[in-house]
Amino acid sequence: MEKNRLCREIVNIMREQRHDFINCLQVILGYLQLKKADKAAWYIKQKNAELLGGNFFFSKLENPYLAVVILIASYKSQSMGIKLSFDIEDKATWQEGISESMADELFIMIHSVLEMVAENEDEGKWIQVTSRVTDQSFDWVVTCPDSLASDGLVHQLEEKLDQDKKLHKRIKVEKLPGKIILVF
Repeated sequence: MEKNRLCREIVNIMREQRHDFINCLQVILGYLQLKKADKAAWYIKQKNAELLGGNFFFSKLENPYLAVVILIASYKSQSMGIKLSFDIEDKATWQEGISESMADELFIMIHSVLEMVAENEDEGKWIQVTSRVTDQSFDWVVTCPDSLASDGLVHQLEEKLDQDKKLHKRIKVEKLPGKIILVF
């Protein structure tokens, strides 16, 4: 990922988090000023549950490139109204094998799928990204609504890969019912 773009993305996330945190404090303060401690406690519990339910496992990952990709993708998906979840093996041995360029490729693919899901008029706006490690490759299984996991989406992803010759040489797109697999 281009370093300037990466820095801008992280700074924007930090600004948004700061703004959201200040808003939460103002809501809690408002409830307390109105002598509604029960409402303040309820609001705190609600916000805590939102934080615990988010994709914050990225902070436990050993690979910094992978952690940044997940952080940025999580915030982008929230702003687009898309439920994005990850099921990534938390094993340092395979994470060590993920280079900066591989993380960049994953970021491009997730961002492309997010854009396609955002344009979807159907009710299902979600993506599941799962890691799968084999002896020969790292596979990223992108599961999305059946209406999107179509030949059209595969074609769009392949066009995106064709635009970047480095990606095209390293990534293969496979389609299964309801799933798209990116093989690195």
